[in-house]
Amino acid sequence: MAVILLRSPYYETHTQAQDSGNTAKSATLELSVSGTVISTMSKDTVLNGTTGTVAFEIADLCRDYLDVTFNNSYTSQTIAITGTLTFKSETIDDINTGSAAVTVGNAVTITHTGLDGYYEFMEGLGTGNTPPNSAKTIATNDLLVDTTDILTRINPPTSGNSVQLYYPDNTAGVIPYWNGTAIVYDTFSASDTTKTVISTVFKINRVCNKHTAYKVTFVNKYGALQDFYFNGKTTENIKVNKTTFKRNIATSSFEYSKQKHSVKQFNTLANETLILNTPPMSFDSVNESIKQLLVSEQVWIRKEEGGSEQTIPINITDTQQTLKTGVNDKIVQYTISAEYAFDMISNIR
Repeated sequence: MAVILLRSPYYETHTQAQDSGNTAKSATLELSVSGTVISTMSKDTVLNGTTGTVAFEIADLCRDYLDVTFNNSYTSQTIAITGTLTFKSETIDDINTGSAAVTVGNAVTITHTGLDGYYEFMEGLGTGNTPPNSAKTIATNDLLVDTTDILTRINPPTSGNSVQLYYPDNTAGVIPYWNGTAIVYDTFSASDTTKTVISTVFKINRVCNKHTAYKVTFVNKYGALQDFYFNGKTTENIKVNKTTFKRNIATSSFEYSKQKHSVKQFNTLANETLILNTPPMSFDSVNESIKQLLVSEQVWIRKEEGGSEQTIPINITDTQQTLKTGVNDKIVQYTISAEYAFDMISNIR
């Protein structure tokens, strides 16, 4: 069993030696999500003497069945991936033209858990093998949040180091980790200044300023929900697209109303945008969070709408950011542009 990140390819790779005089020339994989068969795929093996090897890419298919949602409630959202892989003694073409094929060896049972995350290029491919031949799979008690060079998921900090987090005063939060079967969101209180999760110390820097703090929640590279607060100045804008045409407003008696629009407007669309700013920070520990926020495909902001706080879907519109460091920039501060992930005028039909 493996925990796999579905935004990147994951190859189900298996090898079958000759069995009872039969060579594994092809293989069939029946793939299921949550107990429902989603695909049955077959291909010829790559032969090395009498040993056949086959690889099926399964992440792209499975990700269609995982849609992470968020309404200010942190829950583990994964999919159960199962399958059965069988090797056959004939090629696919031979089977399709009527050749009798027998099963070679025992069927391979596949059991995975899928998360809506990704591997980076330098981490390698997801194949279930061990590094450096494959990307590292998520293990029990792995943190599902990256921070700085002080801490990465693979290399925990040395004694005395801590991971820096920035939260407003009087604000609670969560830190995700994998407990072996699900994503757990370990909470810290509104007054905590440190939190230890899986032997890792998180230092919670409390930020207080005159601007409203907006919580942005995004699906990070491990498929977990991660919060990031923008405590700096926030600017809201509206973009409007209009179409007009000129119409005849004259009556049959060659008169017209001065209150009618001769130039008529229609198909008016509007979208609201946001410019969010972080507070000045002394550490460059947020760089990894900024990177993952920029490439996240699911992002929400928590803000007041209609007299109550609501969770609103947004899309990050920035396509470029210069990553800052305490050495180069002295003060680390970011400006992020976003837009609501819907038109202002309701048009869902």
